[in-house]
Amino acid sequence: KKCVRCPKPFIGRISRKPYLPPVGRLGLSRSAENPCFITFDKIDIYALEYLPYGFDFTIDRTEHLMTEWNVDGLPEISKKFDPNCYKNLEVSEYYLYCCPIYGTFGEEFTYHCSHEKDEVGYSMVPLDKKVRLILPEKFGNLKKQMVDDSS
Repeated sequence: KKCVRCPKPFIGRISRKPYLPPVGRLGLSRSAENPCFITFDKIDIYALEYLPYGFDFTIDRTEHLMTEWNVDGLPEISKKFDPNCYKNLEVSEYYLYCCPIYGTFGEEFTYHCSHEKDEVGYSMVPLDKKVRLILPEKFGNLKKQMVDDSS
């Protein structure tokens, strides 16, 4: 049974280590005719709690996936792997971030990547958007709505 009042989970950070294995290693389908690219991903899943702006979310859980990518850049196989394997890989690491936009109640996110590890918190409203306050009849629940600046 799903808890409706529980904070929604979201993937806030993926720590990714790319790896191009030698032919025949790891039991994957890479060959001279079918090259592939592999990433070892540490996926941090956060709970979308309503925090004041400037506070960081706490990690709810972490998953470790190894993904095999085809020559078109699409994922073909993903499977869980031992977290110790991730720590022992001596390749450069980069990070993919997904941050909820403050004031959108977890409905909109910003995305970015970096070579530096950072905490996950709310992001500001993008410059191409503006916030319009919507006041229902009798000033009930105050709600913010994101609108395109072009309108």
